[in-house]
Amino acid sequence: CRRLVESGLDRIIISLDGTDQESYNKYRMGGDFEKVIKGIRMLSEARQGNRKPYIIIQFLVFRHNQDQVAEIRRLGKRLGADRVIIKSAQIEYPESIHEWMPVHKKYRRYRRDNQGEWKLGGKLKNRCRRLWHTTVITTDGLVVPCCFDKLAKYPMGSVGTGTISQIWKNTEYNDFRKKILGNRKETVICTNCTEGIGRIYR
Repeated sequence: CRRLVESGLDRIIISLDGTDQESYNKYRMGGDFEKVIKGIRMLSEARQGNRKPYIIIQFLVFRHNQDQVAEIRRLGKRLGADRVIIKSAQIEYPESIHEWMPVHKKYRRYRRDNQGEWKLGGKLKNRCRRLWHTTVITTDGLVVPCCFDKLAKYPMGSVGTGTISQIWKNTEYNDFRKKILGNRKETVICTNCTEGIGRIYR
């Protein structure tokens, strides 16, 4: 934790989708709830009054944990987190939507269309602030636009062949940004994303 604090990192987002081992493990299979809790507490203490890194706990709302929203806010405060984000969950496979999607409509990312099909709620606008503010590096060093590119289908470069700054400004990245501004819905990873449609509950 001390090395994280001294690294100069501005903020860190820690996924904590449950307030006990059972609910946490439902989605984060094989995860150790107590280990995550201990890590957050130690990181908060290691800052010794400093404001960096800014600690964010992110809680994805599913059917099984939808009644833990108030509890996760209280837990975040006790652990010393600066903020708790309550976020609607991405459900990739239509056949599992009834298992995972919250009963409470407030926390749903999807709605039924006129044909009875589940679709992303809200209008998909031709914009995305993430492309100008964040990036993601995969375990093998590929730089991809965001966390929705889970299979690295849109690589912008590799940290093995260039710096982050070089990749950030390269032709591939700039062309991708222009594509999103032109017609975002043509990009597969964008069609299940809530960016700009208000599915985060602070």
